Amino acid sequence: MGLLNRLFGKKEEGEKVVLKDLNEAKKIWEAYVVSFTIKQDALAGIERDEKGKIELKRLKDKELKEMQIEIDLIKDPVKIREKYHELFIKEHLKILNLMESLISEELVNIKGEIKTQNEIIKDLERLSSKKEVDKIGWLTEEGEAWVNDLMEKLYEILITELHAIKMMKGNPELIVNDFNWGSFRRLVNDAEARILIKFSTWLEGGEKKQIQKIMHKIFSGKPLKPRRPEAKEPEGGISIEMENTISGIINDVLETYDNGLVFLGKVIYNDSRLAKLINEFSPGGSKEEVKKIMEAMRYIYETEGFVDLNLKKAKEEE
Repeated sequence: MGLLNRLFGKKEEGEKVVLKDLNEAKKIWEAYVVSFTIKQDALAGIERDEKGKIELKRLKDKELKEMQIEIDLIKDPVKIREKYHELFIKEHLKILNLMESLISEELVNIKGEIKTQNEIIKDLERLSSKKEVDKIGWLTEEGEAWVNDLMEKLYEILITELHAIKMMKGNPELIVNDFNWGSFRRLVNDAEARILIKFSTWLEGGEKKQIQKIMHKIFSGKPLKPRRPEAKEPEGGISIEMENTISGIINDVLETYDNGLVFLGKVIYNDSRLAKLINEFSPGGSKEEVKKIMEAMRYIYETEGFVDLNLKKAKEEE
């Protein structure tokens, strides 16, 4: 059973997972992080046109040369198309096999799991959606449980990747006809990549020891400091005026601070720092008004990640 399967897979009620060899767990994790860029490069070799159909011009020069003699002998356009069709599937299967091999069974595996094509497609579309990816990007590092949340999300993503690859290998015609390559690409290049970027940002930001300590707790089955209770929507809801005020504050933060989105994640649950920030960019409010803005900001942060506030620079910084 893979490392992530043991941590986040189905368990009996009350079952507690303790990994005896923590050094081995660390090696498995580090090997996965290193292999991810290779997987991305492999995926980049799969090219499609906008409608997901085969285009002859998308084959590489080397592949064309290898087939040129045979193609010259085939004058029937239908047979030429069939040859390209065959090569297209063959090349995709090579790439999918490589991607599958880069997800170590020691990290995660799907042995014994059965999913229908519809279930796999639904998982792909859900996990690769902008809403789900944004949730990853805005996850705050408050407490310790956020590391566990990220790793559990990664487990769900990798399970779905493996099922999608297995499905295509089992029915190669899906590669040409019915498979949603856009969702598959976004799952790897957006969702999975965002998780690893999140980890690397915190590690490079001087928090390496803290992250390692939390992961050690996860691997050894020790309790984590919980996340604070979810923010509640302010009584009476959030008015358009309040939304505009918050949008203005966030835009000012993005224009004033380097890595503004990361900065916001660090102050959003610190009462004194957040109040100071609000007073700096929206001065003149009473203590009660500042408190309401804080509540609304936290609620929006947790439910939408500020993505619906038309931020000027958010895309540049993500």
